[in-house]
Amino acid sequence: MNNLNLLIKPSSGNCNINCNYCFYSDVTDNRITKNYGYMTKEIAKKLIFEAFNTDAKTINFAFQGGEPTLIGIDFFKSFHNFVNKLNTKNTIVNFSIQTNGILINKKWIELFKKYNYLVGVSLDGNKHVHDTFRKTFKKEGTFSQVYKNIKLLQKNNINFNILSVVNKNTVKYSHEIYSFFKKSHFKYLQFIPCLDKLNGDFNEDFSLTQEAYGEFLHNTFQLWYEDFKNGKYVSIRFFDNLISLILNNQPESCDMVGHCSINTVVE
Repeated sequence: MNNLNLLIKPSSGNCNINCNYCFYSDVTDNRITKNYGYMTKEIAKKLIFEAFNTDAKTINFAFQGGEPTLIGIDFFKSFHNFVNKLNTKNTIVNFSIQTNGILINKKWIELFKKYNYLVGVSLDGNKHVHDTFRKTFKKEGTFSQVYKNIKLLQKNNINFNILSVVNKNTVKYSHEIYSFFKKSHFKYLQFIPCLDKLNGDFNEDFSLTQEAYGEFLHNTFQLWYEDFKNGKYVSIRFFDNLISLILNNQPESCDMVGHCSINTVVE
């Protein structure tokens, strides 16, 4: 085995905000065990031991949720201590995390920098766009806290991507969203199409049609291409992969290659 990809959900489906369109909240509502609780350090050590026991040349530890930072930074410090102790063959190890950004502070910044994390932060756009669906359990918007913490990542030179969910509302503001991200000097963007609920009828406030998604991509591409021609390149993952296909290169995104490698989810 050359590469071992582990998607770890240490906080299970627990989250500190209540996004209307959250796909994983919908998943947990439709399975027998709604929540598996927080991962113990003993399970983490067993996971790491088995990972290195595969003799993979590269191991990718990716943390997702729910909200993975909810388990606390001590869990992550312990996790890295286990990795350092058990990595006796100098295996290449990569770390990434997908977060809503609410809990990021200087301690998390130190951890991300020490272990060279790639951080994916969910931000749908500027304040009025983001706060439409990404709210707390008290129905309060989360933009201000998230944006402040992204600027903290930026200030400390942490590698991060912006993960923006494209929904019925954001389609109307494609120009505004792209301009805002560019003005904020966010260089790596991923636009993710919103999924309807498993038992939904496609009539939610966030429901995204194929036509609307196509319109969003078309409008955003015009802005992106104009900047590209003027030497102001911004990485948009979907467009980057399309260009790879056009140039007869293999795209980075496995869904555009036509097949994906095995990814093991541990919750």
